[in-house]
Amino acid sequence: MGAVFRLLLALALLWAVNFTLLVTGHRTGCPVTFPIAILLGPPFHPRGVPYALAYLLVLGFGLRMRRLGAAQAWALGLLLLLFGNLAQGGFDAGFLKPFYQPYLGTHVQYFHDAVRIRSPGVWLSEFNTAQPHLLIHSRTHPPFAVLLHFFVLQAAWGNLAFLSLAFVLISSLTLPVVWLVLREVGADARRAGLLTLLLAATPAFNIYGAVSLDGVIAFLASVFLLGCVRVARSGPSAGAVSLMTIGFLSVSLLSFGGVFLVVATGLAGLFQTEGRGRRALLTALAITVGMSALVFIAVHRVWGYDHVQAFMTASRLENRHGFLLVSRPLVYAMTRVEDVAEIVLFLSLGTAATMVRMPWRRGGDGDPVTGVMMGAVGTLALMFASGAYRTGETARACLFAYPYLLLALRRLAPERAFALICFAGVQTLVMQLLGNFFW
Repeated sequence: MGAVFRLLLALALLWAVNFTLLVTGHRTGCPVTFPIAILLGPPFHPRGVPYALAYLLVLGFGLRMRRLGAAQAWALGLLLLLFGNLAQGGFDAGFLKPFYQPYLGTHVQYFHDAVRIRSPGVWLSEFNTAQPHLLIHSRTHPPFAVLLHFFVLQAAWGNLAFLSLAFVLISSLTLPVVWLVLREVGADARRAGLLTLLLAATPAFNIYGAVSLDGVIAFLASVFLLGCVRVARSGPSAGAVSLMTIGFLSVSLLSFGGVFLVVATGLAGLFQTEGRGRRALLTALAITVGMSALVFIAVHRVWGYDHVQAFMTASRLENRHGFLLVSRPLVYAMTRVEDVAEIVLFLSLGTAATMVRMPWRRGGDGDPVTGVMMGAVGTLALMFASGAYRTGETARACLFAYPYLLLALRRLAPERAFALICFAGVQTLVMQLLGNFFW
């Protein structure tokens, strides 16, 4: 509890600094709800109380089970996702408004662009030209992010509830894949089940993993991670490289954050102290990137969509004033702090405090899996240093990184995991009942 208290004290001091900068006019663009970038409220959702009680019952049932297989962990995690978001006030508040509600009176969601599409082929072919004029989310993502919404809606004759539940189902598949990842890195079945349950109860996953595109991306990134750890531990195989390729290509179709997977795996390969292990990861990565590049070349030839141009346009739109450190150094400094602090808060303070005290911080233990995790942490640090996520929202936008962070706990004693699940579950429930997290 001492480490948790120190984290709370640090967050309180940072909030005081941020508030002082805001009221004195030395900083703009960051909410008083630091480090949460966008929080509507915080209201209390009395209609969510029955669902909160159901959430606690599911969590308690999961903790009483002596062993959680992939299917059991997925089923319990899915229920936690459903009841956790229903605690925001019911089905409309938890599962529909995140798609259709305006932000500050303005429509900004992928859904709002998706319903305007008449011909997906024409829309894709014209994307590079139209990109700067799309809504704020659509113009900073590849076109397939909007097209995914379009095709799911088309399959359901425009039924928004179907779109919502489809996203919940896809996102929840992150859980059994992470269970497989944990088993692959040496965790026994009981520990893998508990850590998967911990991910389901983690505030970031429970809040943002339900009906946001980032939950879908987290699932696809976890597929890549499964292939990556298999290569790191056992060498490249057709199955492992296929998982990496499918995961990376799918993430890249939906988000430019696919670059994270490349850099993280490249760093993990460089961290390998044994030459054969280094070659295995870098070779698998080269095949993955090469196969994905062929797909994007084919898309360009057929529809005229240029992925590199779209990435450059998104970067320019995100950084209209140039490198943030040069153009707005104070905003750069405080948003860097906000980025890290939001990830820490949404990881749950108990889990974050435990990870801070882990021995891997002192250079790793020679395990290739530690290299994979440290590659992810190093890549996040590079992204933040570059000025990425200049408005925060890292708990949502970096949701794909949480399974990587979970690797740090793969040797955690079951009784410690039990305590972390309880802490994360209660923190998540409080956050769901007392806030509307916009995405």
